[in-house]
Amino acid sequence: MLTIIVPTSHKISNVNVRKKRREAERKNCWHWIFIMNYIFCCCLYFVRVIRVFICASFCAPSSQSRFLILFLIISLSLSFYTYIHIHKYANRPVK
Repeated sequence: MLTIIVPTSHKISNVNVRKKRREAERKNCWHWIFIMNYIFCCCLYFVRVIRVFICASFCAPSSQSRFLILFLIISLSLSFYTYIHIHKYANRPVK
């Protein structure tokens, strides 16, 4: 009986090429997810800040309302900052 030996090196290289292509697609996907998440968070932040400024424009200019407005602006900006940094590292693919 005649046996034919087929070299498998081309199959292995094709598998490696496919793996690299899939990894690149995954990285690109995570990159776009992070960008869309960032844009959504920016929009949400600005909507909250606009609400605070609308409240500030209609409130009486007392010292308590000024402190409340400053507190809201600072807390919103800190929450925005922490949200971005948490999702920056949470959305990275596991190696």
